[in-house]
Amino acid sequence: MERLKAATDRDFFFSVAISGAKFVYQPGCDSIYRRYGNVTASTSNKTLWRDYHFLVMEKAEAKLTQLDKLPNSYRQALADSYFGKIRAARADIDYSQYLWVLNKIISLCPNFRGESQAAGYNLIQKTLGFKNAEIGLRFLKQLTNNRKTEIQSS
Repeated sequence: MERLKAATDRDFFFSVAISGAKFVYQPGCDSIYRRYGNVTASTSNKTLWRDYHFLVMEKAEAKLTQLDKLPNSYRQALADSYFGKIRAARADIDYSQYLWVLNKIISLCPNFRGESQAAGYNLIQKTLGFKNAEIGLRFLKQLTNNRKTEIQSS
């Protein structure tokens, strides 16, 4: 039995859905949860949080593949989910893990496009492709972050 330190809710819902349970939409935003202090799994260690989500997504992909239940719509949803986990922290993720995620997204959905409201990003992505646009954007974000740090140090 695995002991997840994060992504337990995602793992639970994936396993329930894969088992064949039916989900029904209920309007509204209702939840009950316990919170111990100001620290959660998603705020205490972003790398660990991301790694556990990736583990759960890989587990779901493997199970769906084994059951021959991984249609293109699910592949797209998994690719979107991987992208969502790296998008905000592009410049902070270890480069080898970043490349692994980009390759994972492309393996799931070869024609993947990261949705953006930025016209420049969309143009670069259309011209150079998703992976190259992402690598370029990551590089630019790191330069910007480094420049901010230099200015603050001065």
